[in-house]
Amino acid sequence: MLVPLKGGKWAEISVVVEKEIREYDLGLVKLVEIDRKPVYALLKDIHDEEEIYYEVSRFIASLIKRGKYSKSEILREVSIVFGIAEEYAEGILERVMVEMGAIDDEGIVVVP
Repeated sequence: MLVPLKGGKWAEISVVVEKEIREYDLGLVKLVEIDRKPVYALLKDIHDEEEIYYEVSRFIASLIKRGKYSKSEILREVSIVFGIAEEYAEGILERVMVEMGAIDDEGIVVVP
C-alpha cells in the first residue's frame, strides 16, 4: 500500500492482518463469514513523489490510450495495482489527462 507523506514523499506500507473465519450451516445454504483485523504494519520503503507519479502515470496513460475506461474504472485499477487510495490517485489521473490532452467523452476517457 502506498500512502502520501509530507514533503513530496510516499510510504510503502505492508499491513499484516489476522483472519477469523466462521462457517454456518443453514440447511440448504452454507454461510461463510470472514473478518480481517489489522495486526501491525511494516514500513517497507520511502519513495519520492515523482518516482510514484512516473510509474502510475505510465499505467494510467496505457489505459487512456485503449479508450475504453471511465475515470472511476481507471481509479479502481490504479488502486488495485499500486495500492493507492482512489482519492490520491484522482490527482494523478487529472494531471495525466491534462498532459495527454485527454477528455471525458460520454463517460470514457479518450485522447481526441
